[in-house]
Amino acid sequence: MLEDIGFTASKKNKCVFYKGMIMSLCYVDDGIFPGLSMEEIDDVIEQLRRQDFKVKDKGTMQDYLGINIKFLPDGKIRLTQLHIIDSILEEVSIVNHLKDKIHHLLLASP
Repeated sequence: MLEDIGFTASKKNKCVFYKGMIMSLCYVDDGIFPGLSMEEIDDVIEQLRRQDFKVKDKGTMQDYLGINIKFLPDGKIRLTQLHIIDSILEEVSIVNHLKDKIHHLLLASP
């Protein structure tokens, strides 16, 4: 399907495809199209719709598969999974003040 519209499958991960400056990350029946050009992304979405795929454009990503996505003013993107870290800390019964220190360290890291 994605190969039919010009995407190339990654040799390292069967859920990743590339086309120009766009990636496609697919997981089961969910996927995202991060890229540098909204025009190219819109074109890919339209091509998939013409092939009868039910594609919903949900706008700018904020969360995908448990990863929180934050777009920073300098153009960088920060990916975090603090809720997963919280659940691991709870599972191993780490006290709350230690959890807060770990959060602080994660948020302070580049």
